[in-house]
Amino acid sequence: MEHTLPYSWYSDPEILRREQAQIFRSAWQYAGHLGQLPEPGTFFTGRAGRMPVVVTRARDGELRAFLNVCRHRGFPVASGEGRRETLQCPYHIFPGRPNISIGPVVPLTPERSYRFLDYFFGPDVDQAWIDDLMAFHDQVGREDRALVEGVQRGVTSGALEHGHLMSRSEQLIGHFQQLTAAALAD
Repeated sequence: MEHTLPYSWYSDPEILRREQAQIFRSAWQYAGHLGQLPEPGTFFTGRAGRMPVVVTRARDGELRAFLNVCRHRGFPVASGEGRRETLQCPYHIFPGRPNISIGPVVPLTPERSYRFLDYFFGPDVDQAWIDDLMAFHDQVGREDRALVEGVQRGVTSGALEHGHLMSRSEQLIGHFQQLTAAALAD
């Protein structure tokens, strides 16, 4: 008598990881149809298993598909579908004005963290400027939350082994990551 796959396989995270790695990543997957790409500059996003992809009709009319995860930070380079001249990861690093904001980011689970910020200003900074900056920081914070959540989705797809740091502007992040790797190696 033939048996089904063990029911535990339907809820076992290790089985899911192995299926993604050994089956879905190595096989063709349906992502969408040609009607979604009627002319040069059009694109749509989808998934091949857990791997996010973006499919485009390039300027030369050729169809192209690639991993929809920025190699810099792991954020998707496109969402939905539409028409654009370029596709670019919206992740950014805000340089700020002369002030300092500092606060911890505490991991709670692999998908969640807790954080807060303290702000410090020089004695000659006027309150109206501080109010404007705080309103701007609130807006950027809402946008950053969407970016960070997108990065988390990209990272958990398992499509990339690691990201890439910008060596000139992210030296402190690189140092922090070296310290983390050394601490976890013991």
